Parts: sequence; C-alpha cells; structure tokens
Amino acid sequence: MHTKHFLTTISFFTLFLLFCFSSNAQSNLEEIQVERRGNKYIYSKNNVVLNFGQLISETGDYQEAQKLVLKAYRKRSAAVGVGFAGGFCVGFALGNAIVKSTRNESVNTKLVLPLFLGGTGLLISSYCLEVSARKNAKEGVDIYNKYVKQKYKPNFQLGFAPTEISVKINF
Repeated sequence: MHTKHFLTTISFFTLFLLFCFSSNAQSNLEEIQVERRGNKYIYSKNNVVLNFGQLISETGDYQEAQKLVLKAYRKRSAAVGVGFAGGFCVGFALGNAIVKSTRNESVNTKLVLPLFLGGTGLLISSYCLEVSARKNAKEGVDIYNKYVKQKYKPNFQLGFAPTEISVKINF
C-alpha cells in the first residue's frame, strides 16, 4: 500500500517538475513576431515592441540572424545620414530658387540645379538603403524564428506499464 502511494507521489512530482522545466525552457527563447504596417515592419516579443537595439540583443543567441540584423541597423543609420544630406540639398536649392524668384532676381542655375539633382540622388539612394535594411532585418528575424522553432521544441513521451512509469524528454 505504501509503495503504491510512494510511486504515485513520485510520478506526480516528476510530472510537476517536467511542467515547470518545460515552461521555463520555452520562455527563455520565444519567437519574434513580425507585423507589417504600411511599408515598414514592427517587431515584437511578448507583446512588447522592439527597437533595433533590443532586436540585436534578442537575436544574440544565433549569430547568423544577429549579423543580418546588425547589417540592417548599419544600413538604416547610413540611410538616415544620406537622407538628411539629400533633404538639405533639395531644400536649400528649392528655398534659394523661391526666394530669388519672389525678389525678381535671376536664379543661379549653376548652383541650384546641381544641388537639386544631387539632393534628389541622395534621397533616392537613402530610400534604396532603407528598403535593403528592411529586407535584412526581416530575413534575420525569420532565420532566428526558424532557429527557435527547431531548437526549443521539447518532446515529451510518457510510458505506462502495470508496474512502472517511464518519462522521456527530448530537447
């Protein structure tokens, strides 16, 4: 009688430990959710929106994914700088042309036209860098999610026999 009670207690205790261990293992690495809003992606984990710094640290468990996210971060930073310079050039050229035309002065096309065209080229290249950064970040997160699905998918098997209980766990 005592042996049967002892075995039942041990089996329930073992199942309790397995449940705690499996929920703990799954909570450490979870997938990063990707949502597309307009022409950009929003990354979140546990319903918390991630910025690029957090995205880099979250993908740190898998180097290939982190390299792509870092590449996207660098491209996005370059896109901001190039876009700022292009916007300044276009704005300066347009502002100069508007001010000169309201004063009935002649517009210096040798200054305005190259600034306008150069600024437009910088804005286009900034947009191209941003699109490439978006693709790299999405690809990195997809690789990370695939890694999480493969690595942390515990498999439990319980075996029952008249005199024994067996538990097999694969991680």
